[in-house]
Amino acid sequence: MPIQSISPQTQILTKPKVTKKERYPWHAVASFMLPGTGQFIKGEKRKGKIDLGVYIGCVVSSTILGVSSLRNPMVYKKSIPEFKWKSVGALGIIGIISIVNRIQSTVDAYKSRAVKKPLS
Repeated sequence: MPIQSISPQTQILTKPKVTKKERYPWHAVASFMLPGTGQFIKGEKRKGKIDLGVYIGCVVSSTILGVSSLRNPMVYKKSIPEFKWKSVGALGIIGIISIVNRIQSTVDAYKSRAVKKPLS
């Protein structure tokens, strides 16, 4: 059976051309306000769900931790050294995760992958 060859002209027409990377400053602003929204606007729903989920998880867990430490002040006064430092440490870690998530989401919303457009 003979081998069919492809002409060089066909290869040039079907090879995608990589254009310059696009930037999205307004998507970055939206994503800074609420992590994940810039990705949703760009159409990257999976990334947007992850960023928004991490942000909501940080907000909910820090709220629960803060409310639980203020709910029963007598318990808080009895165990100041132990409970205070555990809650402060946990809130610090949650805050760092939230800040890193916000920065990563903003940078990701601003940048884009190289857009591939076929030659016509």
